[in-house]
Amino acid sequence: MSQYPKLICFDWDGTLVDSMDVITKAMQMLAKKYDFPRPTKEMLEQHAGISLQGILDVFFKGKLSEKQFIDAYSKEYDKLSEPPLFRNARHVLEAVHHAGIAIAIVTNKDRASLTRELNAHDVEQYIDSIWVAEDYDAKPSPVMIRYAMTAHQAVSENTWMIGDSLADIYAASSAGCSKIAIVGTKTIPQWVENVFFVEDIQSVLQLLQESLDTK
Repeated sequence: MSQYPKLICFDWDGTLVDSMDVITKAMQMLAKKYDFPRPTKEMLEQHAGISLQGILDVFFKGKLSEKQFIDAYSKEYDKLSEPPLFRNARHVLEAVHHAGIAIAIVTNKDRASLTRELNAHDVEQYIDSIWVAEDYDAKPSPVMIRYAMTAHQAVSENTWMIGDSLADIYAASSAGCSKIAIVGTKTIPQWVENVFFVEDIQSVLQLLQESLDTK
């Protein structure tokens, strides 16, 4: 049985912030600039959750070096307006924070873009730690979650992961998270346990209440 969490790890893109349209525009601007095939939103959604290195391998392999790609993509992304938070995302972060649960952002996004968006939405005060793929192995590796557990003196039994992609599921399962909540619908591998689908980010608070009721 899942314990009431001491630590909740949140993915960022697609979980707390509605960024797919901005990501798509940036990728399409990059493709146009370098005369690459233009990825559609649907194509990018199929690969949601992977790192920029993963996107490079899927769509632009052999066209640019990793550094060239990341630098060029970041420039295009930074030209666009910050993507909006999902409805109730701020309320969820605030409620989890005030419940005394540590909040870690565990994301394959680059630190500069994440920091800018946290500041733009004025939610950084609720975040206890940030773990990004440019410093550690990208999800689906469990490394960032394990570092977050260590930093917050949590164990797998009282750590949850909230995400939206298969990369989040794999990372959280490998890290032993006691509960994995996925916003939206994904095909779940048969070997993965403790995965819950939630309609929206607000539903995370219901999971918390249910866990509290069973303490």
